[in-house]
Amino acid sequence: MKHTILLVGSGNIGRRHLQALSTLKRRLELLVIEPESSAREATAALLAPFSDHITTRLQADWAGIPQSVDLAIVATSAAPRRLVLENLLSATRPGFVVLEKVLFTTRRDLDECEEILSQLGIPAAVNCGRRGFHDYDRLRIQLGSRRGLSMNVVGSDWNLCSNGIHFLDLAAHLFGDMPVSLSEKELEPEPIPSRHPGCIEFFGSLVAQMAGGGTLKLTSLRSPGVPLAIEISHRNERWTVEESKGRVIYEIDGVQQSSRPFETMTVSRMGHLYEEILENRKSRLPSYETSAIHHRLFIDAIRRRLGMRLSEDMPCPIS
Repeated sequence: MKHTILLVGSGNIGRRHLQALSTLKRRLELLVIEPESSAREATAALLAPFSDHITTRLQADWAGIPQSVDLAIVATSAAPRRLVLENLLSATRPGFVVLEKVLFTTRRDLDECEEILSQLGIPAAVNCGRRGFHDYDRLRIQLGSRRGLSMNVVGSDWNLCSNGIHFLDLAAHLFGDMPVSLSEKELEPEPIPSRHPGCIEFFGSLVAQMAGGGTLKLTSLRSPGVPLAIEISHRNERWTVEESKGRVIYEIDGVQQSSRPFETMTVSRMGHLYEEILENRKSRLPSYETSAIHHRLFIDAIRRRLGMRLSEDMPCPIS
């Protein structure tokens, strides 16, 4: 059986999806829509070694797309994503959709696209990939039934506005709990330009309250040299995940009890995420509905810090 997969956007992120798909022991037909010729050339070179089980079609537009595909992946930046999704759903009927974060930058787009997908009966998930890390699964089991857990994510200049949504989702995943509010009051007053054109970043902290009583604090430091660390605490216990060092440390009352290896996984190494989708149209990634809850809190917090009126629902300048 050959599976048909449509990828929209084969820049850096899109090619990571393709690298993961190339590891599957399945016959695939990959349809790639990418307007930039240089990106199409890079994609062709990437997939050439896998021609024994992957057929590839690269094009700049939507011409000739089949009426249905098994999986569609939207790997564009946030700004054009609403239009891309609408074009996708006009051109074909996907069995499943994976969307990149930041999902959308207005509440209207979040709400209306959720409704469109629901009416069409198309399941969708958002690529918050830490749910695919096997060692976060092990940590989640270790945390067990503890309630009121808190998480502190801190490091130097880790692009809070672009990547913070990952950690809202990670807390929800590990705690089995949802954020109910997100405060921007500890962000620095002035934003800085993002590496994404037309977008901004902030130093400082966002602080979420979780439904179970714990907190989540996301801190991007202006001062250099502090590796990103994820600290999870419960009463006198603390787990510290140091992804860059590949370890997780467990402490009781500040005394180390154990240290074990932690495998950090890139998108390109998580073929199992796509295997699950192709096998049963289900994903361990957060559903659109779950991620949209996180995104609404997140974009509203950033817009408040920028002095934007939430009632106007202007696009939040993050990606």
